[in-house]
Amino acid sequence: MYRHYYADISGTDLAEIYGVSQQAISKRIAKIRAKLKNLLEN
Repeated sequence: MYRHYYADISGTDLAEIYGVSQQAISKRIAKIRAKLKNLLEN
């Protein structure tokens, strides 16, 4: 999350850095967002 939002690294670049698909990065970001939302709402 930090690299994506604060370091302004694109999902495509993150996928290349971590050696996964861009779709995998998108899914991971969505999961993290959902967890953060749940934490903030409770």
